[in-house]
Amino acid sequence: MRRVKHFFQRGIAIPALLGAIALIGLFAALGIVDAPPGSRDVANITLEPAQGIFVKDEKFVVRIVVASSIPVNVFGGELAFDQEVLHVESIDYNTSIADLWAEKPWYSNGEGTLNFIGGTTRTGGFTGKDTLLTVTFKPIGEGNGTLTLRGARILEHDGLG
Repeated sequence: MRRVKHFFQRGIAIPALLGAIALIGLFAALGIVDAPPGSRDVANITLEPAQGIFVKDEKFVVRIVVASSIPVNVFGGELAFDQEVLHVESIDYNTSIADLWAEKPWYSNGEGTLNFIGGTTRTGGFTGKDTLLTVTFKPIGEGNGTLTLRGARILEHDGLG
């Protein structure tokens, strides 16, 4: 039995702190919560597990996880994967975080992408750490299958998004 090795890149951390008024306006217009370099992370999206070794044709699960110490309410991004090594089998987006999707999460095994943009209607937004999406993959080839979270964004629940 051959083993397929997969290394997952950590999700892109998106720090969120208040900056200069001009930057706040820019970030609100772009829909991005950001902070100056060297600031502590207060909100991020990561992949769990961060790495693993999986057997060809045996499904495995990756969770897209949001962690935030400030109230946030919108989450988006794209998960890129090697379509020669991995295929998405299913997506579970009925989570405890997002209860409203601008568009249901969608994927293309041909392009090696999975896209999502959703939010929460919770009063006060979301704080803490929990699953946004659960993705079931099936290794279809041999080699390293890297998952990369691109364009990840989290909006602060501040009325400016």
